[in-house]
Amino acid sequence: MWDWRLEPGEGHRSSDHPRGTRKVLHVLSGAVIVRVDGQDHAVRAGDTIEFHADREHGYRNDAEEPARPMMVTVTPSGEWDCRTRSRRPRQ
Repeated sequence: MWDWRLEPGEGHRSSDHPRGTRKVLHVLSGAVIVRVDGQDHAVRAGDTIEFHADREHGYRNDAEEPARPMMVTVTPSGEWDCRTRSRRPRQ
């Protein structure tokens, strides 16, 4: 789970993740533009967006105030496990 702050004008781009990866982003305050596969989605305080993260995506704050999003990344079973910094065996 990520909990971070995006300052006005700040952005973050992410390359695609393993096939089947999904993200759920909730904005606690401010507003975030989530760009997925070339399309922008405005997510305001109190709103949540879920999207496929196995394609190019990113986040930016176009507003004049900071934004505070929280996000959960869900990877398919058997993919990268950040807790061990290795691939988990397929089951």
